[in-house]
Amino acid sequence: MEENNASSTITNLPDDCLIDIFARLDHTDLDEISTISGRLYELAEVSRSRSKVGSLKARRLLIAQINREEIVFEMSFAGQYYQLKLTDPDSGLFEKLPDNESALYYALVGYLPREIIEMNIQTMFVSLFDRATVLLRRFDFEELKICSIWIDIHFLSFFHQFLSTRTVASFNLRYAEFKYDLRDQFISVLLAANFESIDLQLEHNYLVNEEFMKDYANSVILPALFVSIQCHDRPFRPSSAFLKNLSKFGTLSYSNLLIGAEMLLPALIVRLRQRRKGAWRFLVTRDIDQAEIDAALEADLEFNELHAERRRSIRIANTPSMVKFRTHVQFITMPMLQFSAHFD
Repeated sequence: MEENNASSTITNLPDDCLIDIFARLDHTDLDEISTISGRLYELAEVSRSRSKVGSLKARRLLIAQINREEIVFEMSFAGQYYQLKLTDPDSGLFEKLPDNESALYYALVGYLPREIIEMNIQTMFVSLFDRATVLLRRFDFEELKICSIWIDIHFLSFFHQFLSTRTVASFNLRYAEFKYDLRDQFISVLLAANFESIDLQLEHNYLVNEEFMKDYANSVILPALFVSIQCHDRPFRPSSAFLKNLSKFGTLSYSNLLIGAEMLLPALIVRLRQRRKGAWRFLVTRDIDQAEIDAALEADLEFNELHAERRRSIRIANTPSMVKFRTHVQFITMPMLQFSAHFD
């Protein structure tokens, strides 16, 4: 009875009062509170960002599907690797990987209460991702990597919730599959996360189109986009309107992207003037001749042939800022010209 009265008293307090109280608690206490009700879950999340304990900095989170029923969450934290255990409710959520014993893990992470592990959720997948969210919310990650995942509505919900409460610098996707009607939702969450770097390795090009590239180019300053298509799909050639967006990529490596040569030099020079390191690599319709280069050079730009490197360069006069570039033949299903450039 006393427990019910205490719960009733807590839920009757105004939001600002509860946030002030919750901000004094540690992550484990906030984990327990967040399971009481939807309202307290939201307030616990707000309080967590203001809590004196702060977030724990971790390097990478890998999410990989092993089989139809098992998904592994592997975390790199404080120089050690940990694996999220999702199948046995009688033990802690994290399981140590071999040869990585560390007392630091138990001191900083510990085990979650049994009540949280056994939350009454309708399906295994919802329960799995909900349990993962409860523990992972205390960490900030530099990189999120997803491998061989079947992206259904439950994973998409977890993905959105995970990214909505933290900033992750880079995203790496390897061979994910999902229903096509979820593509737009997945792209929306991906772009809203404002990743500085996105690396996609796909069997077929079912994600990247001109609209996605335009939106990503405008979401952060000089983003890095890596796209590798394993099957030899037809090259993807964006419209001439894409020119103004091409120069916004700090790094762009896309094995199946075909850029019209007439678009290339103006974009290359605009990118050079950003004076930031990066690289471009994609297909080009033809080589760029010397007359085109001479016509594109502005008064403060210097051109050089780097015969030893088999490259050409354009430098901003009296500065170290330059771009080295070349074209060479690459065989896919037929000979294609590949363009590569390095900005220094």
